[in-house]
Amino acid sequence: MPVVPPMVSATTGALLVDHVPAGQWRVGFLLLCYLLFGLSLFLGLITLSMIYGRLVHGTVPTGCATPTIWITLGVIGQSVTAANSLAAHADSALAWHSSDSHTIATGLRIFGVGYGVAATGLGVVMFALATAVTVHNIRRSMPFALTWWSFTFPIGTCVTGLAALGTALDSTMFRIAAALLLGVL
Repeated sequence: MPVVPPMVSATTGALLVDHVPAGQWRVGFLLLCYLLFGLSLFLGLITLSMIYGRLVHGTVPTGCATPTIWITLGVIGQSVTAANSLAAHADSALAWHSSDSHTIATGLRIFGVGYGVAATGLGVVMFALATAVTVHNIRRSMPFALTWWSFTFPIGTCVTGLAALGTALDSTMFRIAAALLLGVL
């Protein structure tokens, strides 16, 4: 769970970039948000590796622990949202900085889209795996537990990630996927 707040802060910070005073403050704030993104992504990848390493070695969550497998989707969805939201606001932060600011902002947009598409591919596989584990445990009478919150936040972050990717690419396919996943949520 400690990996969640920095990524959420990076995403929220992207929406605040344009409201920070222009100049060094705005650039510094954008860089802070990217720092939070990187920190959370690094820790999130460690967490994903541990969880799926456990799955590979045959320990599948059962009972009340079943919904926790969905938490891994939170890292994926929120990071796609952050990468594309930060890139969308990079122009306003870097505009005054140098003549290369547009090139840097374009590079950040390319990174956001490239990372978003790759992470979404991983997310589709993890969504299918989490669904299979959940259905398997529901058939075995999965009890209600507080861990059921894991069905909401991670799927919600995938919705925002798909929507951000749809906006960055101006892609109807990603927007429809976001709407369908919102319906699932």
